[in-house]
Amino acid sequence: MEEYKNYSPDVANILASLAKRETHYFSGRLQKNLIDTLSDGIRMLHNPARHADFVVLRSFDTPSVLVEMGFMSHEADERLLQSYNHRARVMAAIHAGIDSYMSRSTEHAKAG
Repeated sequence: MEEYKNYSPDVANILASLAKRETHYFSGRLQKNLIDTLSDGIRMLHNPARHADFVVLRSFDTPSVLVEMGFMSHEADERLLQSYNHRARVMAAIHAGIDSYMSRSTEHAKAG
């Protein structure tokens, strides 16, 4: 909360809470875009939208998501992960999802 050090503790807590809520909202939008693009031709879990309390996902100022491409302990997943073509399709879908998110965020910022 270094960016709020010039505010009273109550105001700093409110601002931090608002920033966290906004970032959580944007992370959800990014997650949806990634699921939409990945689900077009890439096998995914039945319920791919999940949440975890990892430190890297708790940023106040940067939307973040975790993308699991498969499990090395699962034989079929391991084969897919070793396939250049599969990895290229996954990365292309992730790229498209991020591009879509960024385009919508830019449009939202211009309209706001």
